[in-house]
Amino acid sequence: MLDADISAGSSVNNKLKKAFNICIYGAFSIILLFYICSIFLYSWRNKVPYIAFFVPASVFMYYVSYKLISVLYGYKNYLATLFIFVLSIIIYSLWNFYAKTQPMSDYRVLINGAKSVLNGTFADLSFDKENYYYFYNFQTGFTLYLAFIMKIFGNSLFALKFIEILVMSFTNILLFHIVKKIYSVKEAIISTLIYITLTFNIAGSSIINNQHISMFLIVLMLYFITGKDSFIYTGIAGAVLAFAVIVRPNAQVVLLAYIAFMILLILSDGKKLLKKNITNLLLFVVVYFIVIYSFDITLKTINLIPISAINANTTYFKIVLGISGKGLYGIPTLSTEKTQIYFDLQRLNFDYELYNQECKKYVIDNITNNTKGVIKYIYNKMLIFCGAIDNQIGFSGVNTPGLRLSHFMKYGGYQQYASLVFFGFIASVKKVTYVIKSKSCNNRIDKEALITIVFILYFVAHILIETQARYRFEQYLCLCIMVAPIFKER
Repeated sequence: MLDADISAGSSVNNKLKKAFNICIYGAFSIILLFYICSIFLYSWRNKVPYIAFFVPASVFMYYVSYKLISVLYGYKNYLATLFIFVLSIIIYSLWNFYAKTQPMSDYRVLINGAKSVLNGTFADLSFDKENYYYFYNFQTGFTLYLAFIMKIFGNSLFALKFIEILVMSFTNILLFHIVKKIYSVKEAIISTLIYITLTFNIAGSSIINNQHISMFLIVLMLYFITGKDSFIYTGIAGAVLAFAVIVRPNAQVVLLAYIAFMILLILSDGKKLLKKNITNLLLFVVVYFIVIYSFDITLKTINLIPISAINANTTYFKIVLGISGKGLYGIPTLSTEKTQIYFDLQRLNFDYELYNQECKKYVIDNITNNTKGVIKYIYNKMLIFCGAIDNQIGFSGVNTPGLRLSHFMKYGGYQQYASLVFFGFIASVKKVTYVIKSKSCNNRIDKEALITIVFILYFVAHILIETQARYRFEQYLCLCIMVAPIFKER
C-alpha cells in the first residue's frame, strides 16, 4: 500500500513538472514570436540594411574559434578558459581604442558623483531634494562602486574602462562554466563565442555602465546556483545578487525569477526534496535582504544618504513614463540633471510625498479612463523595445552614419540579434515539443528553466515601466544560453 502511495505521488509530481515545463517554454515561445514580429516590423518600417557578407564571415569565424577552443579544452581545460579571457580582452580593447568614448549623459554624472564621494561632498548632493542623486537615489550604489575603483586606481578614465573590460571578460568566463554545467562543453563554447562577439555589447564596452558590473554579479550568482548543491553556495548566491541589485536595481527581476523557479521545484519535486528546496529558498532570500538592508542602514548611519539607496524616492515615475512616455506635466527633458522628473517635481516644489501621490493618481486614472490609449502606447513601446536596434552604440560616441565600422556594428549587430531571437524561438518550440511527446513524464525543472524565467520576467517587467532597446542587455545572455543546443556539433 505504501509503495502504491509513493508511486502515485511520484506520478503526480512528474505530471506537474511536465505541465510546468510546458507553461515555461510555451510562454517563452509566445514571447519570442512577438520579438520576431517586432524585429520584422522595425526592419520593414526603417528599411534596415542587410549586410550580405556578415553571415558567411560569421559562420567561418565561429567554426574556427569553436574548433580551437575545443582542442585547447581537450588538451588542458584551463587553456580554453584562458583563451576566452584573452579573446574577450582583445575584442573589447580594440573597440575601446577605436571608439575613444567620453562619458556622456548619466554616465558623466555618475563619474562626477564618484569624485564627490572621494572629496567628501556626496552628501551635499544626496540630501538636496533638487539634485539628481535625490530623485535618482538608486544610482548611489553604482556611484560608490565607481568611487571604490577610483580610490584604488585614481581618476583615470583609462583605468575605469580597463576595469569594465576585465569585468566583461570575467563574465564571459563564468558564462562558459555555467553553460558547461547546464549542457556540456560544446554548448558552453558556442554560447560564450556568440556572447563575446555580440557587437551591441562590444559597442557598450567603452561605456562606464552599471549594466556590466550588474551582469557580472548576476552571472556569478548563477554560477553558484548551478554549482554543487550546497547551502553555502546558496547563501553566497543570495549575497551576490543583492550586490547586483545595489549597483543596478532592475536585477530584482532575477530575484523574482529565482523565487518562481524554487516555488516550482517545491510544488513538483515531492516530499523527498521538500525540506531542502524550502531551506534553499529561505536561505537565499534571507541572505539577500540582510545584505540589502545592511547596505542601506550603513549609508544612513554615516549620513551619506537621507532615506535609502535602494528604494526609489520617486516610486511611480518609471510607470508614468511606461504608460505614457512623458512626465506628469509633459515638460521635456533638457539635460541629464534636468529631466522630465525634475520639472514635474519643480512644479510641486519638490514635495516628494505629494509627487508620488500625483503619480499614483495619474497611473490609476490613465489605466481606468484611458485604457485603450495606454494599451496602444504599451504595444508600440514594446515593439520598439523588442524590435529596435540597440542604442548602446549611441552612447559610445561613434554613432556616425559615414563610419563603416559604426555601420557594421549597428546593422551587423542587428542581424546577430535577429538571428538569436529566431533560433531562440526554434529552441523553445523544440523544447515544448520534446516535453509534450515525452511519455515517461520524467521532465526535470532544471537550471535551463531558470534562465528562461529570467528572460520572461524581464519582458514582463518592461510592459509597465520605461523602456529602451539597450535595456535588453540581460536578455542577450539568456538567448545565448538557450540557442546553444541547436548549434551543437552532432
